[in-house]
Amino acid sequence: MSTTTNPFPDVETPVGAAEVSEWCDLNYPGDEFRCITGEQHAVGPHFVEAHAVQEPTGRVVEACVRAQVDIWDMNHYHHYDTMLSPDAARSKADALRADAVRLLKLADAFDHSAGDVERWSGQ
Repeated sequence: MSTTTNPFPDVETPVGAAEVSEWCDLNYPGDEFRCITGEQHAVGPHFVEAHAVQEPTGRVVEACVRAQVDIWDMNHYHHYDTMLSPDAARSKADALRADAVRLLKLADAFDHSAGDVERWSGQ
């Protein structure tokens, strides 16, 4: 259940929070929480963002990197909608950078081969 009033006005919003939900109360003692989200980094229909839960004490828990990405890579389909730790997110970033280099080389190969075909066929 969500509340429209702020029962915890002294709890500061974490630095970098771009979106903060209303406080939720599930009607159990000490169960109140709100969700916080960092800036959403959109790339086409995909996005990556920081996400966490904040308790009434101000403590931030369940902090993670959330990604919603659909990728076709060399005839293989990948979908990420994950709750990554910072280390796992950085590892994923490194892997994507390596894939980007490989895909740029592949794009160059397509351009080069297209140029060969155009030259051969007099286009």
